[in-house]
This record gives sequence, structure tokens and C-alpha cells, in this order.
Amino acid sequence: MFHTKRISIIMLILIGFGLCGIGVMPLLFSKHGHMAYALASTYAPPVNYAVGNVPFGVVAGNFTGHGSQDIAVANNYDSTVSILENNGHGVFTEQIAHIPTGDNGNPVGIVAGNFMGNGYQDLAVTNIGDASVGILANDGNGNFTLQPLISVDFQTYGIAAGDFFGHGYQDLAVTNQGDGMVTVLENNGHGTFTPHTPIAVGSAPEGL
Repeated sequence: MFHTKRISIIMLILIGFGLCGIGVMPLLFSKHGHMAYALASTYAPPVNYAVGNVPFGVVAGNFTGHGSQDIAVANNYDSTVSILENNGHGVFTEQIAHIPTGDNGNPVGIVAGNFMGNGYQDLAVTNIGDASVGILANDGNGNFTLQPLISVDFQTYGIAAGDFFGHGYQDLAVTNQGDGMVTVLENNGHGTFTPHTPIAVGSAPEGL
């Protein structure tokens, strides 16, 4: 039996590979002491939202500048990103135009961060189709502009953001699935990145 002290609502995002939509499922967590338990009976019915063709990566962030957590989805077959705007109550509206990630990008991974140094939540994607990283600069209102693609190594896949060089900027690290490497991209503070020498890891790395 759970002695519930606090109930928090968390949005669980489900992606259907091979489909053209995602499902958002409110999930209740019961916190008891320092442990969090998922109660199987507290899943609400999922709400499906149409996005692009073969959605793959997904990330949440305040992309439209109103303080709520929106959703960004990397559409692999379309080489685009879809933005689902949150109305503040967990109801999402898709932006009309999909954001291109490159002509033959086929994005897989996606991450949010202040990459341009202007305080907004930008996006970065790994394009497995042309072995590149695409930076999508946010104007603060959820309008994104693709920056010049950054060429990396073979079959870019996973991606993570962090201040890896200790200079206060959001750098990037990507996995190169084709040759078992990780490439670190150093941010100069204005959204341009310098790739460093790839680091050998295990075979066919995916996540970071």
C-alpha cells in the first residue's frame, strides 16, 4: 500500500515508429519519502498528435516563450522538425510549417539548449543521412532558422548538450554509429561550433 504524500503529473511522450504521430499520456507519480513510484492504474488515455513522417527523436522545452513545456519532434523521413505548442494545460497545437533540417538530413537525435547565446531554447539535431549536425536558432517565439550544417563523422546518431569546456556555453557531443566514435563540438558562444578529434568508444554507439 502507498501512503501518498504528494501527487505530481508528468507527461509521458510516446513515439510510434513508422507512423506519423506521437502520443502524449499524462502519468501520475506518487512520492513517498525519497522514492517515486509509478502507479499502474493512474495512466490516462493517450492523446495523439500528427507530426511528420516517421517521428524519431523528441525533446521538451519552452520553445514558444510562454513558460510552458512545448514538444519538438525530429521527423526522420521528412528531414524536418515539428513543434507542438503547449497551451499551459497539457493540450498541444502543431505549428503549421515543419522546420527543415537539411535536404537529405534524416534526423534521428534532437536536443534543446541555449546554443546561440541569446537566452532562448534552440534545437540541435543529428542528421544520419548526411553525417551532419543542424542547429535550429529560435527567435524566442518558436520560429526556428536552420544554421549552416556542421559536418561530423559517419552516421551521426545520438546527441547531448552540456558545458563540456567550462566556458559557460552549451557544447554538443554526438555519437557516430558507423565508426564507433563520439565527436565533441565546442560552442564559441554564438552558435558556431568547432568539432574536436573524435573519441573512440564501443561498436555502433547510439545514445549519449
